Amino acid sequence: MTNQDAQNYFARVVEQYVCGDISWLLGLGEGKEGKAGPLLNSVVNGIDILGGILDGFGRGMSERRSVKFLESYMGLQLDVARFIYTAVRCGMAHEGVPKMDVIFFVDCAAPDNEPVPLKDSQNRVWINVAVLAKRFLAAIEVVRNGDPAKVAYVPNVTSREKKIITDGIAKIMDKFEKYYPSDSKSVSPISESSHSGTSQSTKQ
Repeated sequence: MTNQDAQNYFARVVEQYVCGDISWLLGLGEGKEGKAGPLLNSVVNGIDILGGILDGFGRGMSERRSVKFLESYMGLQLDVARFIYTAVRCGMAHEGVPKMDVIFFVDCAAPDNEPVPLKDSQNRVWINVAVLAKRFLAAIEVVRNGDPAKVAYVPNVTSREKKIITDGIAKIMDKFEKYYPSDSKSVSPISESSHSGTSQSTKQ
């Protein structure tokens, strides 16, 4: 595992996939139903991924890497970063929506420096996902223009996961080429597997 492997992972997964989705969702314009949910999901997923690239993908490290990224790169106070991880990230990942009294919406016209999250007089939390998304894209720019050595980790694939994946692939009988011929223009993949092997870090 080399630093170049981590740089390639950052370029492929963060810049092409995560940034691509967020930029596209932000560009849909106002009045599009269902936009806030996919955008919020892309942002919290991206925070988890980029936090792992910078701080490691070890088992049980999701909270640590996400909170550290929110605090260090997106300027949130520690308790607020923990709140975003627990109520928003874990809610989206495990239940499909944020937990408890969290309301999310999209207002692309809001200034980029609008605080996020906000709280109303009823103690409900409001998140303008457009502001959160733009702040995340700005954080990616900081990483892109910063010390390349900090882009240091790719995810692990455990031996158990590798066996499950290999066994599953062996059972898939339908051929891709039957439905998407080689001259098909309908498929534009990001890449092949987003990661491979079992090494976690480029650091020794």
